Amino acid sequence: EKISWWEYIKAYNSGEFFIDSQYDKYLVIGWLIFFPGFLWLFGYLSFFTPPVYLIADRQRGILYSYGMGKVRLTRYKEAQFGYAGNMLAIKLYAINEKTGQLKTILYRPNVSHYSSFLTSTDSENHRFITFLNAYMQQGRDAVSSVDYQARKPFLSFGKNPLPADFEQQVEQILAKLDQEKEHHA
Repeated sequence: EKISWWEYIKAYNSGEFFIDSQYDKYLVIGWLIFFPGFLWLFGYLSFFTPPVYLIADRQRGILYSYGMGKVRLTRYKEAQFGYAGNMLAIKLYAINEKTGQLKTILYRPNVSHYSSFLTSTDSENHRFITFLNAYMQQGRDAVSSVDYQARKPFLSFGKNPLPADFEQQVEQILAKLDQEKEHHA
């Protein structure tokens, strides 16, 4: 027997569609809406979000990162490492577009060998900080005999190009950091 869409929706929403339980229809609605939604969200985050790397520039003595056209940095000598929950965090600075003042950004490096979900262990975090300190203080030869580049993600379609005004942003942030340092001295 064929029924119209309206009769189907009426029967479905009246509770007559599911005879055994009143919660079955909510379960079906949940599976039909939330499962595909979360699948899409995690797929998008996994494959289309551009990777953001922490870059150590030994000649300038800065640690920086960039993403979405914005640069975030700190001087190595003034770098602050800490934990945000159980995750290692590095305090970086950027310019707030609206106010022109410095804003603080916590960069959470993924230093785990086993996961890409920011679940590194304490020993991995300590090894990363030791590696970073050795590189910034003693140079590349102290940590590796060859140049190192981060491995590209296997299936990542997100692009993160260097901002066109990279040097200008770096100079602005460093100038603001110097002003803050003089102000608090």
